[in-house]
Amino acid sequence: MSTKLRIVLCLKQIKTSPRIRADGSQASAAFTFNPDDETALESALTLRDQHAVHITALTMGPPSAETVLREALARGCDDAVLITSSVLAGSDTLATARTLADAVRTLSPDLIICGRRASDGDTGQVPPMLAGILGVPFIPDLLKFDLSDSPPAVVTFARAEPLRRPSIMGLRRARSTAVRIIAPDAGYPSPTRVVRSTVLAREVRRPRILTPADALTLLMKPVGADETPEVQPAQICEEAACMVVDAPIPLAFTLGYPVEPVSLPALPVRESALFLAGRIRRDAPAVVLAPATSRCRAVLPYTAALLGCGMTADCTGLRMEQGELVQIRPAFGGDVLAEIVTSTRPVIATVRVPDAARKVLTGGAGLGSRGMFERLIRIADRLGMECCATRAAVDLGYADYARQLGQSGRIVTPALYAGIGVSGAPQHLAGIHGGTRLSVNIDRTAPILDVSDYAVLMRAEDVLAEWEELLGL
Repeated sequence: MSTKLRIVLCLKQIKTSPRIRADGSQASAAFTFNPDDETALESALTLRDQHAVHITALTMGPPSAETVLREALARGCDDAVLITSSVLAGSDTLATARTLADAVRTLSPDLIICGRRASDGDTGQVPPMLAGILGVPFIPDLLKFDLSDSPPAVVTFARAEPLRRPSIMGLRRARSTAVRIIAPDAGYPSPTRVVRSTVLAREVRRPRILTPADALTLLMKPVGADETPEVQPAQICEEAACMVVDAPIPLAFTLGYPVEPVSLPALPVRESALFLAGRIRRDAPAVVLAPATSRCRAVLPYTAALLGCGMTADCTGLRMEQGELVQIRPAFGGDVLAEIVTSTRPVIATVRVPDAARKVLTGGAGLGSRGMFERLIRIADRLGMECCATRAAVDLGYADYARQLGQSGRIVTPALYAGIGVSGAPQHLAGIHGGTRLSVNIDRTAPILDVSDYAVLMRAEDVLAEWEELLGL
């Protein structure tokens, strides 16, 4: 490349989980660098190692958000832009994407890189909405990217090497570089708003300590048949339909609307969103629902941006209240339950549909390697259990995303859950509803022990070795 290509790197300063105490009270929160944005930053810097690239770090937030821009400059970004104004406070994902898009257009980038999702709201909607507003492709969860032959696009990366440390020159640049400030006089309206939030008190259990052999006996016990609860639909509304995209949705989520099923074409995100937006404009449904799969998490926000509609991600419940469809979703790693209403029509949401897995064996970062996770898969297969992974294990490359369990992965309602080398991050625990729980962890302070019925306080490697011997593997 003879001239430098321009990359805009979208970052976010996040508020950490409000730390729910055992008595249900809420401790103070802190601000930090969004973890997925570290992956985005390292991915951008890796591209700069390979090509002639100019990287602009961009964030929207209060004046304190300049801190994350200074960190990005210290690690190698060339310049930085902060969008800040009191009129932007409370912006939802669509309003945020529109504000970012205004700034991106002034920078004329060849590529926009975003973190997959922010760990506070954990919706993952801003990147595809930004792409939809800009009218460019959205390519999620990349492992690598060929910058030499690519049209402008918004991309996210599934993982990268650990974020590099600041250099001496970088620290000097971070201190001396002036951050460009954009201060809008007016913000975009937010079509979604939180009408109620509830801090959930977590039950603290005292697990019974088991030997590896006793734990294996527990895993081998049969569990009862899955019970299907009776669903009472709301009153039937024949005037408007609920469009259900790409999968059946339980009747409890359709609220009595007539259901119109729609299958997405096997096309890239932008083309699939254009197809879906066309169907929505033609059929004018009152509600559009889709399962919270990785594909629908990309296509539905892009579609919402094309339509100028708000959207709610990862709903665990829906109900009608005074003529409004209230969408219920977890936030802050499941510590808070938010109730949201949408002013635009149709109401668009993705829905968390719990998997029917009855026995789940989950591996965490404590396994230490992909080879250890493969051993766990063989044990799960022998026991007739489904093998899942934490987000940390997926980010480290031990397991594929399809196995990820938690707020940003799958939700399960198992009769029996076993976590091996799992620390118990709130985002992971938000994906496990009910059931007996077993933990294998040598760390006696691991949060997962507070929600476990049984525990083996040993190294994961030693426990797996004993289980393999007992199972003849």
